[in-house]
Amino acid sequence: MDNVISEANFIQPILDLQEKGRLSYRHANYDGAEQYFIQAIEQIQTFTSISNNLTDTNEGFIDETQCDIYLYLCKIYIRQDKYDQASEYVQMSQQIATRLHDQIRIARCLDRQGEIKLLFDQYNEALQDFNNSLEMKLKVFGDQDTNNLDLADCYHCLSKVYYAQNRYDISVSNCDKALSIRINLLGDNDLDVIESQLIKTKIYVRLSKYDEALSIYDKYVSIAFKEFEGTKKDYVIANLYNDMGVIYDYQSRYDQALSKYRISLRYQLKLFGDNHGEVATSYHNIGGIYYQQSKYNEALSMYRKSLNIRLKLLGNNHTSVAISYTSIACVYIRQSKYEEALSMYQESLNIQLKLLGDDHAYVAELYSSIGNVYIQQSKYDQALLMYQKSLNIRLKLFKDDHNDVAISYHGIGNCYYYQCNFDQALSMYQKSLDIRLKLMGENHYSVATLYNNIGNSYINQSKYEEALSMYQNSLNIRLKLFGDNHPDVAKLCIDIANIYFHQSKYSMALEKYQQASDIYINLFGENHAGLIEIYTGIADIYEIQNKLDEAAAMRLESQRIDYCLQQSLQIEDSDNAQLQQSGINSQEIILDDENVDVISNTDDEQTANDNSKDYILDDDILDEIYKIEDDQTSTEDSQD
Repeated sequence: MDNVISEANFIQPILDLQEKGRLSYRHANYDGAEQYFIQAIEQIQTFTSISNNLTDTNEGFIDETQCDIYLYLCKIYIRQDKYDQASEYVQMSQQIATRLHDQIRIARCLDRQGEIKLLFDQYNEALQDFNNSLEMKLKVFGDQDTNNLDLADCYHCLSKVYYAQNRYDISVSNCDKALSIRINLLGDNDLDVIESQLIKTKIYVRLSKYDEALSIYDKYVSIAFKEFEGTKKDYVIANLYNDMGVIYDYQSRYDQALSKYRISLRYQLKLFGDNHGEVATSYHNIGGIYYQQSKYNEALSMYRKSLNIRLKLLGNNHTSVAISYTSIACVYIRQSKYEEALSMYQESLNIQLKLLGDDHAYVAELYSSIGNVYIQQSKYDQALLMYQKSLNIRLKLFKDDHNDVAISYHGIGNCYYYQCNFDQALSMYQKSLDIRLKLMGENHYSVATLYNNIGNSYINQSKYEEALSMYQNSLNIRLKLFGDNHPDVAKLCIDIANIYFHQSKYSMALEKYQQASDIYINLFGENHAGLIEIYTGIADIYEIQNKLDEAAAMRLESQRIDYCLQQSLQIEDSDNAQLQQSGINSQEIILDDENVDVISNTDDEQTANDNSKDYILDDDILDEIYKIEDDQTSTEDSQD
């Protein structure tokens, strides 16, 4: 009897510590929860060391309690990005659960094990663990007990892995199941409910339902400030503001995005300290905004901070580390540091080859990105080799009419163009165009880009009528997409004017030059580099028409702009100097608008001159890499 009383006296403090740990965890106070759980484990070890003859009931209770505490510690260490410790505790828990033949606790171990695998992008393995866990739980609970938090945890985990795989319909279905159970049992404002809701909201973002997503975020921000306290408040606000920043980023509202990211980072640093995965993501996100704003040194600083944290937490062979290398490469490209960019792309490629193997879409994208750098360096043979590697992988993975295959054809066409193999360039461009027309229809930006490049090829073959037709097709699309006051429209007006000049259709050429001039002056003022080509063309026409005074005035204005630009360049940092130009009949091809880098979604206006090779960026790219980074996105660059 005395032994039973003694055991009860030891057990109650353990239960009290366990409950305090649970409450701390529910309020996102992970450091506090860890301390309570460690104290409980220490008391269990003390208790078992002095109690040689536990009753069967208490022995089973101690094992179950220890198993549950180990699982909580695993969850805490997952939150804190301490993956080795998380793995250690889930294994310890699994050993106890297996010894007890406790199917529910074994299933919970599978959930935690799957979460760790998901963090390392092992999606199929994680999915297998979650499905096995769900099957075990349904077997134990049966059809009658479906309103159960253990089942909700499974559905939530499944929604996360399906989201990471871009399988949004299945993700939403599982997310709804988790939400239904959690709201019923926990109420609207529990952390688990909010986390399930955030998964669903992120899917809205992926589907471009930004207003719906922002409405949900605003609701929970209001709840967090009014009803939450301490670490729970900090944790929820950090996540909400990060995700709101992502939406503003998608919408190119960079100042608002930067503000949200900075607020999120401040809360994350308060919660986690410097070395945490979410802190790394925030640095990466802020770097992406600086990149968009052409603040390349600031972007590089943020990306390096993110990379250093990821290397410490994840080692060198992780997708997030590869993304950081790729992002840094993109900055180096903007700074014309091509060798440094190649080095970063190679680091990323080495990781992806180890993780994914030779024949993977991300590997193909990296080959294409490396090819783009070689294009910038005028190393066309090397670029062609990279594009061919990319194409070979894509033909293995996809159908002949897949968009990625069209991207590869476009890149190969660009190589042939720069090598003056215009017939082969036209063949590749036509293959890419056929696919794009089939997939996207006539009025798509990438279709306009191809028409433009086909026109450039015809120009170099002196096939002016064919070139004029292609330029007009491109112009018509861009007018529909952007209206009549856009730099792309101005550039095409110049191209068409140049053809009219070659055809001695001087009045038509002057009309197009004037249209382009009006656009540039309206958008950029009277000192834009594009005006030099326009005024020079007009001067040439006036001289042919024997209007020598007007011609002289045009040439003088052209020289004035050139002088202003030269003066401006002298005070700029060398990293921001004009990009390399091609010399092929002064016609510059445009690289594929979907051969994108992984950190931007808008195209910058050219500031040096309209023939410079610059990067066009794709709307689909952002998630990835520099947003929430829950899965990897494209890694290809394009140029304008």
